[in-house]
Amino acid sequence: MRLLSKFLLVSITGLAVMVATFAGVGIGVIDDVLYQNSIRVLRAEIASVAQTLEASPSPETRSAEAVADILADHKRGTGDSYFAYAPDGTRIYPPANDRFIPFSAATIARLIDGRESEGWIDAEGTRYLSHIAVLPSLDLLIGARIPESAVFAGRSRYFMALGGAALAIMLIGTLFAFFVSRSLTRRIRLTQSALESISAGEFGVRIENVDGGDEISVIQRRINAMADVFARRASERDAATGWLEENERRFRDFAETASDAFWETDADLRYTFFANPGHDFGNFQTAESIIGTVRGQYFDDPAYNSAVWARHVEDLKQHRVIRNFEFSGQYPDGKVFHRISSATPLFDENGVFTGYRGTTTDITARVETERKLENLVSNLPGIVFQRLLHPDDRIELSYFSASGAKWLGDRSDEEKLAAWKGGEFAHPDDRDTLRRAIIENARAGRAFNTEFRGLTESGDIVWLRTLCSTSTRLPDGVIVQDGVVFDITDFKSAEHEARLLEQRLGDFAAAASDTLWETDTEHRLTWISDPESIENRYHTPSAMIGRRRWEFPGVAPKESPEWAPLLDALDNHRPFRDFEFASELENGKRAYRRISGLPVFDDDGVFAGYRGISSDITASIEREREVRETQQQLIDAIEASDQGIVLFGPDDRLIFANRFSLDLDPDLKEVFVSGVSYEKMVRTAAENGRFPDAAQNSEEWIQARLKYHLDPQGAFTNIVIGDRHIEIREERLPNGGSIIRQTDVTEQVHADNALSESQERFRNFAESSSDWLWETDADFRFTAASGGSVGSEDVTPADFIGRTRWDFLGVDVERDEKWRNHIDDLIAHKPFRNFRYSRIGPDGRILHRSTSGVPYFDPANRSFLGYRGTTADITEQVEAEQRYRTLIEQSPMPMVVHDTRFISYLNSAAVEMYGANSAAELTGRPVLDFIHPDERTEFKERLTDIMENGNVTPLVEHRRLRADGSEFTVMTRGVPIMWDGKRTVLATLIDITDRIQAEQQYRDLIENAPMALSVDDGERFIFVNQAFAELFGVSGPEDVVGRKIVEMADPEDLDEFHDRTRAVSQYRRRLPIKQLDRRRFDGGSITVLSRGVPIQWEGRPATLGIQVDISERIETEKALEDSEERFRNLVEGSRQGVLLHVNFEPVFVNAALVEMFGYDSEAELLALPTALDLVAPEAREKWRQNRVARLSGLDVEDDYEFTGIRKDGSQIIVHITVRVVNWQNRTAIQGTMIDVTRRREAEARIRESEERFRLLTSTSPVGIFVTDASGHCEYINEAYEKMSGLTSAQAAGQGWGQAIHPEDKDRVFEDWYASTRAERPFRTEFRFLRADGNVTWAIAQAVTQRDSSGKTLRYIGAITDVTGRVRAELARKKSDDRFRTLTTLSPVGVFLTDENGRVEYVNEALSKMLHMRPQDAFGHKWLAGIHQEDRESLVRAWELAYTEAGSLEMELRMGDDADRIRWVLIQASPFDAGNTRTGYVGAVTDITERRAAEEQLRQVQKMDAIGQLTGGIAHDFNNLLAIVQGNLELLRERAPDNERLTSLINAAHGAARRGATLNQRLLAFARRQPLAPSTCDMNRVVNEMAGLFIRTLGDNVDLRTQFAEGLWPANIDPNGLETAVLNLAINARDAMPDGGNLTITTANRTFGPDRPPPDQDIPYGDYVMLRVSDSGTGMDTETLEKAFDPFYTTKGMGKGSGLGLSMVYGFARQSGGTANVESVAGRGTSITLLFPRSEDDVEIRETAKPEPAPEGMGERVLIVDDDSDVREMAIGMFESLNYTTLIASSAEEALGILDSNDNIELLFTDVMLGNGDNGPELARKARHGRPGLRVLFASGYTATEFDRGTPFELGALISKPYERTELARAVRVALETSRA
Repeated sequence: MRLLSKFLLVSITGLAVMVATFAGVGIGVIDDVLYQNSIRVLRAEIASVAQTLEASPSPETRSAEAVADILADHKRGTGDSYFAYAPDGTRIYPPANDRFIPFSAATIARLIDGRESEGWIDAEGTRYLSHIAVLPSLDLLIGARIPESAVFAGRSRYFMALGGAALAIMLIGTLFAFFVSRSLTRRIRLTQSALESISAGEFGVRIENVDGGDEISVIQRRINAMADVFARRASERDAATGWLEENERRFRDFAETASDAFWETDADLRYTFFANPGHDFGNFQTAESIIGTVRGQYFDDPAYNSAVWARHVEDLKQHRVIRNFEFSGQYPDGKVFHRISSATPLFDENGVFTGYRGTTTDITARVETERKLENLVSNLPGIVFQRLLHPDDRIELSYFSASGAKWLGDRSDEEKLAAWKGGEFAHPDDRDTLRRAIIENARAGRAFNTEFRGLTESGDIVWLRTLCSTSTRLPDGVIVQDGVVFDITDFKSAEHEARLLEQRLGDFAAAASDTLWETDTEHRLTWISDPESIENRYHTPSAMIGRRRWEFPGVAPKESPEWAPLLDALDNHRPFRDFEFASELENGKRAYRRISGLPVFDDDGVFAGYRGISSDITASIEREREVRETQQQLIDAIEASDQGIVLFGPDDRLIFANRFSLDLDPDLKEVFVSGVSYEKMVRTAAENGRFPDAAQNSEEWIQARLKYHLDPQGAFTNIVIGDRHIEIREERLPNGGSIIRQTDVTEQVHADNALSESQERFRNFAESSSDWLWETDADFRFTAASGGSVGSEDVTPADFIGRTRWDFLGVDVERDEKWRNHIDDLIAHKPFRNFRYSRIGPDGRILHRSTSGVPYFDPANRSFLGYRGTTADITEQVEAEQRYRTLIEQSPMPMVVHDTRFISYLNSAAVEMYGANSAAELTGRPVLDFIHPDERTEFKERLTDIMENGNVTPLVEHRRLRADGSEFTVMTRGVPIMWDGKRTVLATLIDITDRIQAEQQYRDLIENAPMALSVDDGERFIFVNQAFAELFGVSGPEDVVGRKIVEMADPEDLDEFHDRTRAVSQYRRRLPIKQLDRRRFDGGSITVLSRGVPIQWEGRPATLGIQVDISERIETEKALEDSEERFRNLVEGSRQGVLLHVNFEPVFVNAALVEMFGYDSEAELLALPTALDLVAPEAREKWRQNRVARLSGLDVEDDYEFTGIRKDGSQIIVHITVRVVNWQNRTAIQGTMIDVTRRREAEARIRESEERFRLLTSTSPVGIFVTDASGHCEYINEAYEKMSGLTSAQAAGQGWGQAIHPEDKDRVFEDWYASTRAERPFRTEFRFLRADGNVTWAIAQAVTQRDSSGKTLRYIGAITDVTGRVRAELARKKSDDRFRTLTTLSPVGVFLTDENGRVEYVNEALSKMLHMRPQDAFGHKWLAGIHQEDRESLVRAWELAYTEAGSLEMELRMGDDADRIRWVLIQASPFDAGNTRTGYVGAVTDITERRAAEEQLRQVQKMDAIGQLTGGIAHDFNNLLAIVQGNLELLRERAPDNERLTSLINAAHGAARRGATLNQRLLAFARRQPLAPSTCDMNRVVNEMAGLFIRTLGDNVDLRTQFAEGLWPANIDPNGLETAVLNLAINARDAMPDGGNLTITTANRTFGPDRPPPDQDIPYGDYVMLRVSDSGTGMDTETLEKAFDPFYTTKGMGKGSGLGLSMVYGFARQSGGTANVESVAGRGTSITLLFPRSEDDVEIRETAKPEPAPEGMGERVLIVDDDSDVREMAIGMFESLNYTTLIASSAEEALGILDSNDNIELLFTDVMLGNGDNGPELARKARHGRPGLRVLFASGYTATEFDRGTPFELGALISKPYERTELARAVRVALETSRA
């Protein structure tokens, strides 16, 4: 009842509190609702009033009164009121007499300020709920208020409702509490009763009906459960006594089977208990033998009775707790073990010591692992450490291994650690920086990699690199970081040396005038030594770097032939030297460069690119070109002259004689040597009878001649040499020397004779020719016919003279298209060739003719005059062609006729082969359209050989194209034939496409056959397929073909092998299949089934061999035979347990299984009812499921582990391999078992140790690996994985080799296995090639870990990344190689000196200059190579440069032997390392040729000066000749009847003309006579020289000509061509002193990509060839190379100037062509000239008929000349021509005459007037006042010289001397042209 009363009281009290709370909250909610309702009303009313007031339309409505009225209208009920106030606080509404209770002044102020807008406001003790609004537009504050009583007027109604609700709630709650309390009281009483029973020990009591979900039900259920527990524990307690003994036994079993040893001792430390015999030590084999012994007594080895063990025993005696005492021992077999013990002292209840109880654990595996780690760390090349960074920045080392820190010296580890902690290892300048870096990176958690300087024990500086892993922060704030420190001094030294060498190279490059460069393997430029070098003058770096030379802007493309030599060298990685090429610059000029290069290979011999030098030779080329041009100009002038020119110096010794002079008198050639005196030359000539006047008194004549030589006065004498009349003239030169000119004055006579001979020769040719020569007029009517037979006797020339050809033949030209086209060509004046026509002869035979003709024109006005040509009888030829054509057409073999371009004919068989509908579809098409593109080049070569050489090609196989483009293969032969009058090729074709396809299919079948097939000829293999090659141990068929077949025979079966071979190869019998042993080519042997079959292979008898490998099958059969025996022996002798059971019934076990499970015999174990008795209960279900699945054929686990139950009940861990077998025709399960209990326990014990090892190795920046004794990888750390890119799984075994660079792999494996076999440490350097392509250089080193007996257990190694060092070394080596390569290639000598000026290096070029070996030039010995006269000056200059640290540059000579003296330029500059001068780098350039060229240029300039002098003399001489020649003509006109006087005048006039001719040659020598090119026929030009050849060559030279028909015209100077050909003919004559053959050949040549020209400087196109060949002595190689060099001659002194071939070459090049020479010593010489083809018609030069001089009509002419004699002569000529003359001697006088005479029609003036005046200037001034004045100039220079300086529009020019007739024509032309 107390509980119920309390419950009711609490419930009612709670309800009352709840109701009161509810009432209070309800009242507050009601008040808030009433308040919010009133506020909303006030807001709405004020908003309405404000809207009304602001909407008032006028100010009047906004007055105070109006506002009051409006508010009054809105007034509400009692207590509710509006109010309004002005800003000054004056109340506007309600009025004063209202009952409105006013606000206080302070309240009004707050309202006006807007500080209160809504809420409760007091007014004289009354509270009002108010709402206020300020109206700024009305300057007014209005509001409304409600008294507090009005706001809460309805509150009482709400309170009554709320009170009624609260009473109802309280009543209901009280009733509910009463009924609940009664139910709870009953259940609680039941619970209390149950607890009381349990407390009394009645554990069987239970509470019923406890299924509810409330808390009491939960408690009741827990009480029931507790009763159950108490009941069970009571039962267990009763059985505890019985279980105690069993538990003790279990403990002992555990102790016996545990991995640790458990032991106890008594108070005397004698063992009283020792469990786990597996841990017996020393000589004790059982626990019983240990019981009773004192701990430590059984360690009788002195090594165990150490001080450590003694201290341990002392601890035992002192009854101390023993923790982790470690000790070692050795088994009888020598194996060392390691143990750790812990023990606790035992005391009885009185505290008396009773003994120890402890354990001992085997830690051998852990110790070995730790030693493994120590070995690894000790062999790392540096310091391994673990650093602790405390929160106060204090650094502590928790681990430190400095065995690899060689730089710390031989100090002990403790001393090294102390030095490390004290910071002594770091350089003082780096310590603070290093410490800050360590702290910053550790706190940031970053990996750490930096370099710093260290100090050795002796104080030397070393460079160190530290690598640290990412840091780990411990809970106490300490940061842990592992790291390693390496010595990188060597790497830094290598870097320094590389920089020094690079600087040296840079100094050399800066001092050299050349550019150094490098390319990659694709020949792209990767580096140049100087961006401002010659390369950059022409191209920007972006236009060079990354490009090949032929890809530079403006450079010829790669396909250009000029690149061929360089590309050949590059493709074959050969050195190249002095390759020159040109490039077009943007300004249109050309730049020239010379490059040399050497290939570069890496250490493994792999090509890496080129290094070389580039020289700018533009200036040199330009200078050489200028020199050559100047020389060529002078040579052309001299050699083109038809005068002999001999030049003597001031000392009267011979300087030069041109070819004309040397060839003039062969008997005197020996005298004409450089340096011969004038007197000797004259005496020799007089003695040889060359001067008839000297015959009587030679000495007197010689003295007179020598006297005259000192003051020559014009022509001296004429001499006759052979049939040549030579005039000799001598003049003194301003420099004291003299010049002798020799002129052949018989040229006209010889020309007349040659013309007569030529005419006669042509007449004879025409009369004897078989062809008909004819001529037509402009209307194509025959006007003449001569010579030959016209083909029949019924036609004579009279029958067609005056008729056209088609009229004569009766052709209907309107219907005959061929004739109509022919006539169109005639009308167009086109040449025609081989035009065929026919007519019927008197006997009815069809006669065939072929005619050719060319148009000819009037030379004067180029009007068409007609045609000239020939006609040949081709009847027999046409009839033969027709017979041949019929034969071809009817031939079943396809035949095609074509020339080099188009198809002319196909027979029907060929049309069918090409798949065309008719022959017309293919005729006329290009022949190459039907040749396969890949075959066209070779086809064109064969075609050219047939067409040009007439060769018949053998049968060749090639591919062609049909009309539809399809491909077919033919066998073809080409034969040259004539077809329709043209030279063509007849090609016969045999289609072999089907045969080729069949052969290919057969070959593909054999090559791809899966069985091994071979073909042999009885001796050697001629074919094998890939399967045969693989079967016999080679990579491919090419390794077998050609080898003897006997090589695969077994040596013991040779006789049988030869018998089988002969049976097939000789007797052609098929061999039966037989099993044979065969030798493989790699040395192995196989067993095959072999068969031989005779076949035909490529037309020859052969043997097809078929081999099937049965080696594997034989081995399988043998294996099956041995299988059962092996299995039986294996099972019985196996240490693995074997169990066979059928449905878990054991049917077979072996001895190992009996021992494993602790049974006494196999029978005992087989007697088990089920094999599951061997399996722990928890594993039996798995066995059942696996058996069912396995027998059902499902995929289940074959290998797994389970817990086994031994006979004694102990458990073991067993690994089992299961499979289904057949046992006595029953399906059985076989399980092969291994006891892995100890293995798993050992694995668990070493796992912790290995984890520590892995933790350290995983954080190490050094790659770490571990292998077994045979070298198979067992472990790699993360650093190794990063370096190699391999995972641990990939690196396992031999997989670690995957990442080694292929080029290093063989070497590394060889070194590794050599080390493992020799059991010695391993060290090598190699490269890792990662999968991403990156290469890492590494050094690997490994040490051997051995057991106590010395046997190798494993290898532990470290991999150090040395990529940085290697790259530095490679950079240094590359820089060094680059330097040596470039200096080796350089044609410039290069030397290096040390800081004392002693030479340390010279390159090959300099050693050759010094004529000593490089090593002989070291020190100061190289001075011996300097010319003795220059040594002292060089030494002084060198000392001065060295003292002042300046540069050296000077020119001097090298060598003392006159033949070996060379001029050189020496340049040297110092190079520094830092601020220290370390030596000089110098360049020595050979300038001998430059100085020689300068000397040669001076000589050329001297000759040019002579030419200028010659030209001036010739000009003055022309004036004199003009006077003489003009007066002679006047004299002849005035004495026409005096025959004697006329004869004298004519002789004098002839002499004057010869003088004029001589003067023209002098002007040519002075280069004032240019070429006059015209379109000419070279056949005609050469033919017209026949007479000249006969006279020049003599009788013992046989002249032959081979003129090409249809030779193209060429635009050249005919006179220049004649001179060139004559020069070549004379050279050929001199090369054949005993006579021989001289052949002149002409031909047409076309050059293009397929046939490049012989000279690369001439463009592709058509050329006319002229070749002069002789059968003379020929030239050797040296002479051939210099043949075109100026002044080079093989003739004796005086016999040749060496300018002949140079002149010929210059003429050819000036004409747009080229010349080349071919010669073989002893077999003759051939010189070929090529000239561009001209598209113009040939200009025929005809001799103009003499016409009378046209006379004037009294026109007035003003003659102006500063020479009075010339004026008088001119007056006489003009007056004789009926002109009126006025004269003036100067320009000023002439202008005065012109001003005073208006009727002067012609101004005739000399070009040079003296006193600074000239004719052109006079003409300009005269024309200024009289624009219509005509002008005619006269000058001693040529027209060409006049054209150079005088505009053409001023007037024409007549050259002095001129004849009367010539003057008359010029005057008339000038007057008539002007009038027109």
